[in-house]
Amino acid sequence: IVFTNERGSELETLLSGRKLLDTGRRGKQFWLTLSGGLCLLMHFGMTGEIHVQGEKQNHYRKIDIDVGTVWPPRFTKFEMELTGKEFSAGVGNWIADEVLYQSRIHPQHLACSLDEQQTTTLLHQLKDVCNKAVEVNAESKLFPKDWLFHYRWSKGKGRQPAMPSGLRIEFVTVGGRTSAFVPELQPAPAAAKKRKAESDDE
Repeated sequence: IVFTNERGSELETLLSGRKLLDTGRRGKQFWLTLSGGLCLLMHFGMTGEIHVQGEKQNHYRKIDIDVGTVWPPRFTKFEMELTGKEFSAGVGNWIADEVLYQSRIHPQHLACSLDEQQTTTLLHQLKDVCNKAVEVNAESKLFPKDWLFHYRWSKGKGRQPAMPSGLRIEFVTVGGRTSAFVPELQPAPAAAKKRKAESDDE
């Protein structure tokens, strides 16, 4: 957890003397239930790790990121909030993109615009992508070779990202997050409507 000195001192005062009653986790969200009705909610961030300045890291699964002596380390600025409310873990960026790709749904489709078949496919792919990732303990090199995941990361490296078939991968910002998609397989909402209308007319 990364704080400025002032916020760190405030948190220390707030937590001092409280007992740890329970712990919990959903996705990258995890929390500590403390005495006095307080719950400390945190987020694992991109690395899925916690770094304590000056302390050796504990690893559930080793990743090759050298934090060096720079503080706070890159990719480890975790969000923190004190809350007693219920919350949802949500779906991470690459998982959302993979599920949409496997479902052949463009990231700009509104959920309310999906038909029954699309929603059924979306739910199936959400379960399937998550299950397959869990089966290999999130070891990305063991993910299925036809996944978008393997080919989306070349953005900004001087070459056009593409699937092995040659279909290009493009990026669009939706709701403040950047999504990768394959236009040929995931037509934009307007194009999808046009294709459906042409198909219905045939």
